Amino acid sequence: MASVTASVTIDRDEIVYNPGLQRFMQIVRVTNTSGAAINGPFTLVLDGLGSNAILANASGKTACVVPGGRPLITSDRTTLAPRASLVFQLQFSNPTKAAITYTPVVLAGAGDR
Repeated sequence: MASVTASVTIDRDEIVYNPGLQRFMQIVRVTNTSGAAINGPFTLVLDGLGSNAILANASGKTACVVPGGRPLITSDRTTLAPRASLVFQLQFSNPTKAAITYTPVVLAGAGDR
């Protein structure tokens, strides 16, 4: 896997509270801005996620790819054509209700994350 963050735009919707799930929710859209298809699978890493929040629907944590030990969520999408987008739905547990902050990093390709 390698970072493709420079080849995509990342648009994050506002984080909203879902009282039914008792979680904070956010939609993140990743759009390929390069002139070529990007091969997946795709992973969204939440670098620097504040200690007040936990990614409740995380697929795991980074182990081999920098930044290490960061929560991540994966997509089964196998390719992302130029100008095409994929969507990640994030769910946060945040008992303090403080602001949720992180820097998104997009990884693509086969291999360890």
